[in-house]
Amino acid sequence: MKNAVKREVFARNLNTGISIDFEKKGVIKLKEPIERVTIAPCMGIGQTVAGVTRLAAYIVNEELLPDQTILLCVPALISGVIEDIDMAEVYPTIVIDGCSEKCGSHICHFCGIKPAARIYVPEIIHETRLSPGHTRQELEESGKELARVVAERVAVIAKSILNDPEYDFEVQKVNMHGFTHDPEIEKTLDYDCYDGFYKPKSMPEINLKNGEKHVAKVLCR
Repeated sequence: MKNAVKREVFARNLNTGISIDFEKKGVIKLKEPIERVTIAPCMGIGQTVAGVTRLAAYIVNEELLPDQTILLCVPALISGVIEDIDMAEVYPTIVIDGCSEKCGSHICHFCGIKPAARIYVPEIIHETRLSPGHTRQELEESGKELARVVAERVAVIAKSILNDPEYDFEVQKVNMHGFTHDPEIEKTLDYDCYDGFYKPKSMPEINLKNGEKHVAKVLCR
């Protein structure tokens, strides 16, 4: 019951107007129509297409459906950040998988969350012949155009969920497999401040040259 109350408070704090049925057959259900959809983009850093999925998520959240979507930070979900756990549990999630590794879908499965839908970017690349490009720091024009196409498809699905009064979504439960967010992670990992960075005391020394130590006092205050 404590978790259920927390979900209700989370929904109310987001001004969604959602009320939750705690009693019906032991299942928590949203009584009101879905008013937000969670977007979970691939967060990969090794491939250019990850930049496409992130940009697509921003386009949906900031331009196409700014008040009806919320962005899930997958690393935050894995590390046990309560807000991200709540948004994964309380709202339907649309996953944007960027490549054949399908990390977004795998992470949802690992956490016990079934996505409401999944967009698979390689299929869109094949269909449109748009390339994600080759630069990761800033997408090329083809990558930006691809992100727009992906965003529009995500928005179509999200609108269908949002506009369907019969969409029967059951609040889910994230399985953290024993992991919890550690508010004192610095102490847990025994971080100590060195020359402009932090290092666990038990790890090997990293010896910087004198010219590389000028930021130490700024970063370690």
